[in-house]
Amino acid sequence: MTTFVVFAPRDRIENEKSLASFDAFQDVVASRTVRVQEAAAPVLSAVAKLGEEAGVARVRDAANVSLMEIGHSEMMSGDAVDGPDPLEAVAATSKVNMLPAVGGLILQDAKAEEVARLRDAGFEVVENKRYYYVPPEPVAADGMAADAGAAHPAEAWHLGHCGALGMHAAGFDGQGSCIGILDTGIDPDHPEFAGKRIAFARFDKDGNVVGTAPVDTGDHGTHVSAIAAGHSVGVAKAADLAVAAVLTYRSNGRNSGFLAQILAGFNWLVGNPTAGAPPPPEVTVVNASLGGKGYRPYLYQSIRTARDDLGIPFVGAIGNAGHGGINRHGSPGNYDISIGVGAGDIDDLVADFSDWGTVTQFGNLAKPDLCAPGVAIHSAIPGGGYAPKNGTSMAAPCVAGAIALILQQMPHLDGDVAALEQEVYSRIVPMSVAAGVRAGRGRLAL
Repeated sequence: MTTFVVFAPRDRIENEKSLASFDAFQDVVASRTVRVQEAAAPVLSAVAKLGEEAGVARVRDAANVSLMEIGHSEMMSGDAVDGPDPLEAVAATSKVNMLPAVGGLILQDAKAEEVARLRDAGFEVVENKRYYYVPPEPVAADGMAADAGAAHPAEAWHLGHCGALGMHAAGFDGQGSCIGILDTGIDPDHPEFAGKRIAFARFDKDGNVVGTAPVDTGDHGTHVSAIAAGHSVGVAKAADLAVAAVLTYRSNGRNSGFLAQILAGFNWLVGNPTAGAPPPPEVTVVNASLGGKGYRPYLYQSIRTARDDLGIPFVGAIGNAGHGGINRHGSPGNYDISIGVGAGDIDDLVADFSDWGTVTQFGNLAKPDLCAPGVAIHSAIPGGGYAPKNGTSMAAPCVAGAIALILQQMPHLDGDVAALEQEVYSRIVPMSVAAGVRAGRGRLAL
């Protein structure tokens, strides 16, 4: 049996009973308790099962009677039913992990016939595969390949180039923000993070928490986290970090993550109850230096919920396949609700590997939205050293850190993602004329 991720596209589900139970599942997890008259009717016995799995101690009705003790027919009295609810059958036989921020759930060990019934009812059921990867690290146009040699933090040219040093001098260092990172993990013992508050959760391929002691399963997450918030090489050097290790499967020298794994990590980052992991501090911005090939819609709902309902912006690397031509960008950086970041060098040239193009799913929306330093970026690697790396993976945390600085400078923008995005886009300078549309609006300049 296989793990699946289930979404509820409301415009496609005709079974009102299924929608009502799905809403009730979300209510249980979101509020930690629910009463019958407050839940979306009809409330099914499966709600109690899912509620307990989500960590809800007791789910009760108005008479303070456990729903587990109420028969299905009693709960359904007076409610119109238009057919059997496939969610109830799945909940009775499969392990269910609710993802309130995603508007969906993870089903482990689901039977084929149950999955078929969900699809027939209009639910979107996606097999849990390894859709997302650390973008392959490119060789820059000047031929410089990243290596494992030590590098002194003074070589962190990106801080001056994006304007972070000027912001630091003016007293803005990201204090009070927490930057969420979806990546391979983090080395908490690196000097860049000494004394810094780091919330951490590691997820397996099915979205289960398998550890809360910080560790980096590669080196990418440590490098990215330090660019965002390291003491010496970080744009928002005083910001806290919340790191979800979701790219933990390694093959051919490259880390990757499964759909359920990344969705569960995102769900935790934005503050939803997650079994096995304490909640992180309130996250100010989420950075995802990862991508799936082409347009993949699977993370869209979670990012939209965080953006529109919780006021949390999302920054995504646009991808490193630009040397192959136009429109090779990947999701989630190419969503219209993501800040998609391309990579530039110290001479304000767009890196030849930096993706660009248009996204037909959003009316030929041009991407990237902007560029930031992403060539020969010196940052932390596990074990206490430093190394230069190339990639839009390095450019994205520059922007995430910049958002933390802007929010410290302009706290009234907190929660207003649209206004915050416009403020980011107002702090941009043109790149080389030769860059053209590849640069988006231009290069970040705080």
